Amino acid sequence: KIDVKGAFPNGSYNARNFRVQWDSKVRGQVYKVWCRTQFQGTHTGVLTFGRPIPATGKTVMGAPEIMSFTFNTAGKVTRVTADYVVDKTEGNTGGWGGVRGMMHAIGSPMPDPWTMQGKLCKSFPALLGFTQTMGIWALNGVLFGAVLSGAGKRAPPVPPPTTSASASVAKKATAPVTPVAAAAASPVAAAATAAAVA
Repeated sequence: KIDVKGAFPNGSYNARNFRVQWDSKVRGQVYKVWCRTQFQGTHTGVLTFGRPIPATGKTVMGAPEIMSFTFNTAGKVTRVTADYVVDKTEGNTGGWGGVRGMMHAIGSPMPDPWTMQGKLCKSFPALLGFTQTMGIWALNGVLFGAVLSGAGKRAPPVPPPTTSASASVAKKATAPVTPVAAAAASPVAAAATAAAVA
């Protein structure tokens, strides 16, 4: 439940320009009342929307909006439409209507619905109270924790396995050369070795 009256005790929607629309095609004369509203109030109470937002003392001057109330034959309201902003340049709500505009004016804007943050807030309403700055700090905390824990480090390289043929070649390459082995390898060296022995 959003207690707008508790958060803005002096708040007023300033409803005016009422117009009645009769629907003669519906039996029982169901009718609709249209009006223009423009919220104004000072944030002196706690606004709970996702999380409690303490009083800021900021004044909210909303953008003009159009509302409608549909009544049944018993005179009861069966449907309400609201938050249709008709002039985004008026007020300090960033062009938003309703509670979204109030949140913007008091410095706790809600995420835009088409962003990833907005989609997460739609799935997890408890995230609605977090501002973009809080989200950046939370992301920094997660990344810092990942760095400290060693997440993302590469494992040390593993040497390739050696086969028996390559092992024997490696042994021959590192074995010391004896005069007999040198003579077997070269005919000139073999002649020199034979002359030295004789």
